[in-house]
Amino acid sequence: MTQPTNPNLAPGLAPIVGPRISSRLMPLLNMAAAPNLTETSLPALQPSTTVSRLRRVQALVVIAVLVLGAISALQLFDLRAQLASAPQLSAQYDRLATIEADLTEAGNLASLRSVGATSAEVTTRLNSAAAGLVAAAAQRPSDQGTLGELSAATTRYGAALLANPSSTQQVAQADKTLTTELLPKLAALRASLQTEATQRSWSYNSIVLWAAALLAIGALGLGLVELARLSHRYLNIGVAVALVAAIVIAITGLAGVDQASAADTTSRTTKFKTVVGVADGRLALAEYRRSATRAALAKTISAEALKAQAALLGRLQNNAELPKAQAKTLLTQYQLVQAAFTKAAFTEATAALMVKETIAADAAFATAAAKSTEAAISAATKKSSDAVTTLLVEAGFVLVFTLLGAAVAYLGVSTRLKEYR
Repeated sequence: MTQPTNPNLAPGLAPIVGPRISSRLMPLLNMAAAPNLTETSLPALQPSTTVSRLRRVQALVVIAVLVLGAISALQLFDLRAQLASAPQLSAQYDRLATIEADLTEAGNLASLRSVGATSAEVTTRLNSAAAGLVAAAAQRPSDQGTLGELSAATTRYGAALLANPSSTQQVAQADKTLTTELLPKLAALRASLQTEATQRSWSYNSIVLWAAALLAIGALGLGLVELARLSHRYLNIGVAVALVAAIVIAITGLAGVDQASAADTTSRTTKFKTVVGVADGRLALAEYRRSATRAALAKTISAEALKAQAALLGRLQNNAELPKAQAKTLLTQYQLVQAAFTKAAFTEATAALMVKETIAADAAFATAAAKSTEAAISAATKKSSDAVTTLLVEAGFVLVFTLLGAAVAYLGVSTRLKEYR
């Protein structure tokens, strides 16, 4: 029986009896049977993409670690800057309130002097306000323009108060400068500080770092999977270590955000509220005394003024931030003054304003208020300072792990590249 001829075989090649030959081997058999091998050519090989894929993986894992580390470090350094300046808001607010109280009280003392009091504190209060304006300008260069205007107005105000110690007209002229220039601008500056205290930098938001951490960890995990497919090994030690470093970077950065947020809350919210509350009490007292001394000077008071005085005493009574014992004694004295004004007993009211018990209550209240404010600012400063130190250590930690993670990730993939070659 005749064997079938295979048309794919070269001429002269005996047919092979046995299992069917793979079509992929047939070109090689044909070349082997060629009469002249110089006329044959091997089939073109497909170029390998392994090296380029390994390099892409290398770039991916290194960039992932570097980006995460950069975001974490940048966030920690920005938090340090924010916390370092946070206690200054409380200090500046207290400074402005003290200036306002000094200016108002200088007018109050000048009014009492016009009705017979002998006090040399008018000049002392004016000098204190002028010094406070200089300190405030040094602390807040951005407000120097407004503070310069306040300084010039303070000079005019002081000149009017000191020009003629017994002139009610001079006191009235000074009051115009106080109410139209000094008090509104100081109130605007304090309101600006309160607004700034409520504002937060982007670095207090942990969402940015969470997003960077998840993307970086995902990229490193993808890199590990791709390396396992390309190198046929389950784990690349270098990239695995980089993944651990990325997790450490994320945890450190997020812990820093939490610590900074807690310190910022203490400084910008809790203690700032105390400073504002005490300052509000001091200014309410100064405003009450301004109304009372001007009524004593004019020997007349309107129903609206009486209502406003009662409201100011109510603010003192309801202010939870004020030192309780001193505030209670103070209210007792000024309720006597208020009762005299209600009866239109101006001589009695004037005497009650200048009596030694009232002066002593004023002094005790001022001392206690200053101590309360100082304690609040000190606590805010310490909390912020401790957090600033911790953040610096954490930022350094993040930078070290970022460089370490990027280096081992790079070397881990480089090892596979060398093995492949």
